[in-house]
Amino acid sequence: MSTFNLTRFTNIETLRSIAPVNLCNLLRPHTKYLETRGLKIPTDKRAESLDYDRLIEILRNPTQRMPATLVDQLYVLHEMSTQRAMDVLLLAANEEGVVIYSNEAMTPADFVFRVWMVNPTLVEKMHSRLVLRRRRRRDCFPSHGPDKQPVKPTAAAIKKMEQDFSAFYIENHRDRHCKVFTTYMDDKWEFTIAHGGLYDRIETVEGDDVTTKLLRPRLYATVALDLLNSELTMNTDMKRAKELFRFYFGKLLYDDPNRFPGSTKYSLAPLVELGVDALAVNSFPGIDNVVLQRVLIRPDGPGDPYEIKGAADLFEYLEASGQTLETQDEIAEAVLSVTFTDNRTPRSVSICQGNVASYTRDEDAVTLEAWMRERGFIVPRQKPKVATKNESLANV
Repeated sequence: MSTFNLTRFTNIETLRSIAPVNLCNLLRPHTKYLETRGLKIPTDKRAESLDYDRLIEILRNPTQRMPATLVDQLYVLHEMSTQRAMDVLLLAANEEGVVIYSNEAMTPADFVFRVWMVNPTLVEKMHSRLVLRRRRRRDCFPSHGPDKQPVKPTAAAIKKMEQDFSAFYIENHRDRHCKVFTTYMDDKWEFTIAHGGLYDRIETVEGDDVTTKLLRPRLYATVALDLLNSELTMNTDMKRAKELFRFYFGKLLYDDPNRFPGSTKYSLAPLVELGVDALAVNSFPGIDNVVLQRVLIRPDGPGDPYEIKGAADLFEYLEASGQTLETQDEIAEAVLSVTFTDNRTPRSVSICQGNVASYTRDEDAVTLEAWMRERGFIVPRQKPKVATKNESLANV
């Protein structure tokens, strides 16, 4: 069962923003439970007579017998009932041939309800994409294979993927539930993997009774193939899943499990080698200024303490105090404050030596990575050497 705050659904204004007929249609499959809580669902013709006060009381004080499907539906619809989500869902619905006709004005909540009744999987798919847009950390793995177009997975391949990932999650004490949503665009293929997380034990109160309840939240991982930069990017809360995804998607898309070997993408060496000059913008389109605010220095040995240096402008501070970043130890992480041309408010970006970057906004990645590639923070992709005829014969 999903867990979330039902506050949005426990005020009359929010519930009234949903057409009574739509709300009754959502609640009707759960009539048996709701009637035990004192709520009778009226017919469509009498939908206006729905007892909103009683419904609010039920949502404010859910019992352990509250249907999990109702909670899951409310969870998805709760997060999709916004103008931005409606716009995204509208485009997706049109692409899928789902047309919602209505002679009445619809709120975002009404629109989501109507699409849900026709194609709940589509609503769930778009919800998973919106959820992942909030997670800015990305692990990036450059391709080391020859340039070629990947193979588009078939429906059977996606089904097999769900089965294989389900087995992996069971092995790691998660739930067997696994669902994979796919999106194909001109320069990126995206796979969203919905799966069960670890159990969370919480205390619940029902009247004078206090009980303990086990809940398994639904989590999301995302894997994307960036065709422009020839790399695999992913976001997952499981470290072991990164290895699985690298091998699995290499095999799935290129028939090569070693297509994305996990070699380094980001290098922070320019900060030591060039100092403040490494952050030069030089009229780079889209970026006005870059400031180093914090670095984490990796120790020589596993038992040595790490060191963090930080300031509003770290290079300015180091120069004023007669210090430098010249060190035998490696910079493991750097936090930059970037002022983009489209907004005068600086945004924070974290870069880790290796494969990890975190952005305040997803759209920042394209512009900033182009700048980082120019400044040497991104290691050039090593394409495989094409053997000459003589070299090929020598290896026979």
